[in-house]
Amino acid sequence: MTSGCGDASTAGTGPSASAHAAGNASASTHPTAASATPSGAPSATASSSASAEGTPPRPPVTECEASVGHFGGYTPTVDELVKAANALTADVCIPRASLENAIRDCAASTGKTALRIFMDAGGEKGCHLVIEGGTSKDRKWITFVAGFRVAATFDAGSVAVELTEPPTVYLDSLGKDNELCPMTSSTGKLPKVLPAGWNDLPKDARDFLCSGSPER
Repeated sequence: MTSGCGDASTAGTGPSASAHAAGNASASTHPTAASATPSGAPSATASSSASAEGTPPRPPVTECEASVGHFGGYTPTVDELVKAANALTADVCIPRASLENAIRDCAASTGKTALRIFMDAGGEKGCHLVIEGGTSKDRKWITFVAGFRVAATFDAGSVAVELTEPPTVYLDSLGKDNELCPMTSSTGKLPKVLPAGWNDLPKDARDFLCSGSPER
């Protein structure tokens, strides 16, 4: 659900989310984080369970790399990524209980805050999560763009958290806002309640919120 963005008068499409989904998206539903997590993922320092009692476990991350970059000249800090992650109301590929550790581990290993984290060991199911920051009209967001794979079928969607105080989910194209960011087709029925100021944002900002940073 992340290749384009609509406004109050049209549900048009924008840049493709293929940069964040490994293949042509064709599934109509999004796996939950638990079902998207592959079984038998290899054990590694970044993917081992935490040994200290009460410490969130590290998820079975199979690969971590820097993403293409941020949007609008804004580079978030690692702590801002974590604050945004803690504002999520549902799992997006990586279980929320493990997401902070995944972010900090990946940022430490890449030296970047535009991140692509994979949880895909090549089994029946897998997913990857792209985390990037963006700004427009003095507003700042962190986008969590997830690509899901079930066998050879792919799907994707984004959740954008606005860095207000406290941070809040601004757009959820995996849920209530899916028609703002249709992946393959649209019914033309936009959500009854649009994200605040949606139509005032330039198209490239709406595209970023739907799909993350465009390929460069």
